[in-house]
Amino acid sequence: MTTTDELKSRPLPPGHFGLPLIGETIQFFRDPDFAKKRHQKYGSIFRGRFRLRNAYGHKV
Repeated sequence: MTTTDELKSRPLPPGHFGLPLIGETIQFFRDPDFAKKRHQKYGSIFRGRFRLRNAYGHKV
């Protein structure tokens, strides 16, 4: 079983959260290839912030 402290000490996936509050929401809606570009840049697991929420993407 994983403890809360162990989870907090783990590194986050690569990526960034963008602007405060809105994150990368504007880029996400303007660019139809947003997820594809992030996948190419960061790999199959990446993070971002969309519409006031942290998000973690995974492409299979």
